[in-house]
Amino acid sequence: MAQDGREAKRLRVAAAVQEAEAVDSASSAISENKSAEPDVLAEGLDELPKANSCIVQLQAMDGEALGPNIDLPLDASPEQLTLLVNQLLQNDAPRPFAFFLGETELRETLADALQATGATTENVVTISYQPQAVFQVRPV
Repeated sequence: MAQDGREAKRLRVAAAVQEAEAVDSASSAISENKSAEPDVLAEGLDELPKANSCIVQLQAMDGEALGPNIDLPLDASPEQLTLLVNQLLQNDAPRPFAFFLGETELRETLADALQATGATTENVVTISYQPQAVFQVRPV
């Protein structure tokens, strides 16, 4: 009977050793797979389409939102944004506006401003607008 008890214990130990070896093998396979994963992801990034638009919330310099969030193309220029703001404000006479992403003035395209500020197209981008002075020459 004592021999049967030893045999059962030996079998349990052998089973535990096999289980531990299987866990170690699975663990090393997972860690090898994790180290290879960034390379696979990096290769896949080249195939992903690049964003060509972003969601924008226009707001006055005092923080008052102008209309709903708008999906704008990344090649939108300040001139196009000026037309949009004049339409949203329902201005009879168009006024010039300056546009800002944080402290950075939007001078070329929305994409350039996003790159300069480090903002991404994954979040809603807040663009502040400020009316510019209009000067007219009057004849004397």
